[in-house]
Amino acid sequence: MPFSRRFFTVIFLTACLIAIAGGCGTAPEIQEFSFIIISDLHVPTYAFSIGMPLDEENLMDMHNQKRLVEFTGECLAIEPKPDFIINSGDTGDAGWKPFLNLYCKLMQPLVSAGIPVYTVVGNHDHDYAGIGREDLAEFFDPLGPAMIGCSGSRYSFDYGGCHLIVMNNRPISGLIRFNPKDIEWLKKDLKTVNKDTRVLLFLHANMQDEDTHHIVELLQPFRFPVIFQGHRHSTGMSRWGGIPVVLTGALYGGKPEAGSYRIIKVRNEGITVRTRDFAEPFGTLGPEELIEFQKPGPGLRIAEPDNTMLNVGSTITVETDRDVPGVLEYQVSGYNDWTQAGNENGKWIIPAPTPDTPGRYFLAVRFRGDNGSVVLAHRDIIIPGNSVLQSWSVSLGSGIQGAPILFQDLAIIPTIEGGVYALQLEDGKEIWHREAPEGQILGRMALEGSTFFFGAGRTVQACDAGTGSILWKQSLEGTIITGITAVNGRLFVPAGENNLYCLDSGDGQILWDYSVRLPVIMETMTDGDKVFFGAMDGCIRALDAETGNELWKNQWSSLEDRYTTAPFWPPVATDTMVIAGKNPADKDEKNLVAFDAYTGKMLWSGQVSAGTLRLVLNQAKDKLYLSGRENRQNGIQCISVKDGSVLWSQGTDVAMNAGIASGNLVIERDTYHLCGLNADSGALLWKYRTNTGPQGSYYGPAAFAVRDDMAVVGTMGGQVMALTW
Repeated sequence: MPFSRRFFTVIFLTACLIAIAGGCGTAPEIQEFSFIIISDLHVPTYAFSIGMPLDEENLMDMHNQKRLVEFTGECLAIEPKPDFIINSGDTGDAGWKPFLNLYCKLMQPLVSAGIPVYTVVGNHDHDYAGIGREDLAEFFDPLGPAMIGCSGSRYSFDYGGCHLIVMNNRPISGLIRFNPKDIEWLKKDLKTVNKDTRVLLFLHANMQDEDTHHIVELLQPFRFPVIFQGHRHSTGMSRWGGIPVVLTGALYGGKPEAGSYRIIKVRNEGITVRTRDFAEPFGTLGPEELIEFQKPGPGLRIAEPDNTMLNVGSTITVETDRDVPGVLEYQVSGYNDWTQAGNENGKWIIPAPTPDTPGRYFLAVRFRGDNGSVVLAHRDIIIPGNSVLQSWSVSLGSGIQGAPILFQDLAIIPTIEGGVYALQLEDGKEIWHREAPEGQILGRMALEGSTFFFGAGRTVQACDAGTGSILWKQSLEGTIITGITAVNGRLFVPAGENNLYCLDSGDGQILWDYSVRLPVIMETMTDGDKVFFGAMDGCIRALDAETGNELWKNQWSSLEDRYTTAPFWPPVATDTMVIAGKNPADKDEKNLVAFDAYTGKMLWSGQVSAGTLRLVLNQAKDKLYLSGRENRQNGIQCISVKDGSVLWSQGTDVAMNAGIASGNLVIERDTYHLCGLNADSGALLWKYRTNTGPQGSYYGPAAFAVRDDMAVVGTMGGQVMALTW
C-alpha cells in the first residue's frame, strides 16, 4: 500500500523535533588528533621600562622571545606533529604593534609547516594600547582563522568530530568580561551543535559570577564540554559549575628554568592533558590526566517571581525538571555567601535578600546532586530604594562603555556593538537608532551645538542629535579607543597607537595630526587655545589647538620607570594650570601634579592613592575630586586646586572610576555602584548598585550622565536606567 503524504509529513516533523531536542543531527564520529596550548607569552618581557628600545635586535635578546623560539623548535620536532596550536592570550605584555608583529614573525615557521595557530585575545593584548578588535584580527587571522574561513576575536570551527570555540573575554581595555553580544553569539553558535558533541571553549581568563553563569548555563546541556584558559600563570584543573576547566601556565615562566605548555589529545576514550615543563629536558612530559565530565543533572528554573523587582518579605521559588537527590544553594552578589535553600513540597524556597544598598543584584543558584552533578541558574533582581529611585530601565542588548549625552529631552547612548540609541528622558522610549557597522564604539562621545560626534572602529562620525542622521564621516589611520573632545569648531581625537588628530567639526576635514613615540590611550583636555594630554612615553604635553605645534613637554615619568607608571590618565585644566595623575613608580613618588598651563613648569605636587586617577573639577574650578581611601575604605577625596591640600576625604566603599560634579553634588561611580555626596562636606547622601557585573573599562569613562536630580546610567550588561533622587 503506498504511503500517504500525511505519513511523510508526520515522519518529517518527528525527525525535526528529535533534531531540535538534541541539537542538529547525530554527534560526529571522533577522529583522533592532538593540539598544543600555550598562554601568557608577554612579549617582549614583563613590566618593561618606558625607555626600552623597540627594535627587533634588542627585543630578540630577551628571555621571552628566546623561549618562544625554543617552543616553536620543539613543536616542529614533536612526532607526530600537533594538528594546531592554541595561544590562550596575553601575547604582548602590552598590545603594541611592534610586539604583536614580532610574535607573528616568530610563529610563522609553524604556519609554514602546516600547523595553524589560533590566538585568543588576553587582557594585556588590549591594555595600555591604542588598538582595537580590528587591529588584533589583522595580526592573528593570517596565523590560523583565515585557514578555516573565519576572522575576528570570536569564531568557531569543527575538527575531528569536536566543536571548537574561540572567544575574547577582554572585548575592551581594562575589564575582563563579556559583552551581551558575545553571549548572544555563543548561544546562536551552539544552537546547531548536537548535545553529544565534544565542545571545547578557549578563552583567556576566569571571570566574575555573572559571565561565568552565562557561559556555564549555555554549556551544561552538553555531555562533553570543556573550557581551556590561561591568565593565572599556573597549571591546574578546576570546574566552573560542573564544567571541567584546564588551566595553562605562562610559556615565558619568568625565568629560564620555568615555563610550560600543555599537550591535548582527543581520542574516542576521552580527552587527556599532559604538561611540558621547561625545567625538564626536552621530551620529558608530565603524567597524562584524563578530563572527567560530570553526570547529567536536572534542569533548573526560577519560577517565581516572574519579574526582577523584589519586595521585603517576598520569596523566590526554584524548580527542577525532574526529581534528583541533592541540595540547592544560592548566592546574591555583594550580599551573602553560598547558602542552602529550604525545600517545601518539592520546590526550593529562597527568602528575598535585604541588602542595605538598593539596586541591581545577581542571584546565583547552584544545584549539587548526590550523583556529583552541578547545575547553575541565575536571575537579575532589583531591590527598591527610598532616597534614590529607578524611574525606568531598558535593555539595548549591547554593553555600554561611553558616557551618554543628554540633549534636550533625549539621552543619546553609545553601545559597543549595537550602534547609538536616542531614548526619551521621561520614560526611556526609543526615538531613533543609528547603526555603526564601521566598528566598536569604545570611547566618550562629544556634543557641539546640535551635533554629536563619536568614533566607531577607525571612523569619526558626526550626526544630528535630534534625528540621528549622519552629517559626515572621516576615516583615520588607527582605531579610536578613547573619547573625542570638541571645542571651538575642532575635534581632538587620539587614534591608533601614536597619533592625535584635529578635525574640523563642520565637515570632518583633518586640520593637523601629531605623532608620539608610544601610545596615547586617553582623551585630551583643552581650554580652547591649548590641548593637553599624557602618553605612554611618560610625558605630559601641551599643543597649540589651531596648529598642532608643540608648546611644551614635561618628561614626568623617568625612562627607567615601568611603562604602567606613565601619565596616561586624562588631565584637567583651569585657566592657568593643568593637573594630572599617574601610578607612582615607588611608594615615595608624588603622583598628582599641577603644571603651569603656559610653560609646563611644576607648580605643586602631592601623593594620592594609586589606582584609577580620573580627575573631576567643580564648576568654579577651585576643587578637585578623585579616588581616595579613608580608614582602609575606598572612597573619594576633595583637593584644593590652589595648592593641592586635602579639603576632605570620605569612605564610601566605592572606588571612583569616574565622577561628575553637578551643582552641590559630586557623583562617583565604580565597577558596581553610583553614589552621591555633598560636594562641600563630603557627606554621603545616597548609594545605588547600578549593575550586576563589573562596569565599563578601568581606563575608560564610566557610562553615566547627570542633569539636575537625574542620572542616566548605562551598564556592560546592556541596561540603561534613569535614577532620580
